[in-house]
Amino acid sequence: MQNGEHDVLLAPAAPRPEALVQGLRLLRERIPGYHVLSREEERSILRTAYLDPELIQAGLAVAEVWSEAAVKSYTGLTADELHALDAEIRQWDDVERDLRVLLAGIVGANRRRKHRRGKAILALYRFLAIALTHPSGDTHLRPYFETMRRAYMKNRRPRGKAATSPPPPESAAGSSD
Repeated sequence: MQNGEHDVLLAPAAPRPEALVQGLRLLRERIPGYHVLSREEERSILRTAYLDPELIQAGLAVAEVWSEAAVKSYTGLTADELHALDAEIRQWDDVERDLRVLLAGIVGANRRRKHRRGKAILALYRFLAIALTHPSGDTHLRPYFETMRRAYMKNRRPRGKAATSPPPPESAAGSSD
């Protein structure tokens, strides 16, 4: 190969979903303090975890000017440790944002796959309904069509006037109060 002759960038191979899941599980083990909060834990820490940024900055400033012994005894942390914790939080906030974007992209890609599959299944359903109206010998497919029709119809909402009309009133003669 001569200089620049075969400088073709190859697109990276798409990862297999199983490999991604395994990699994410391994990643969880390496994240310091990784913990999925219960609903109760989330509710109990939410207000304190999201203090007003101005209050946080003022608190960090107080920690710098007050005696180190007092700050340590009241908070369990020194001013330097509080600043380090604040910097670490900012870094992990960036990770959170990027992971949310990544997750949104994965959700979008999978939703498109589901849409593509759904369109194909509905096309099969429509063409199967048409095929069964012709005497072409496709009658062996009728049980499949019936299963599809039941599944499709159970999730359909009724349309039109019938869906919005109130139920008929009970007759006074039928009442046994």
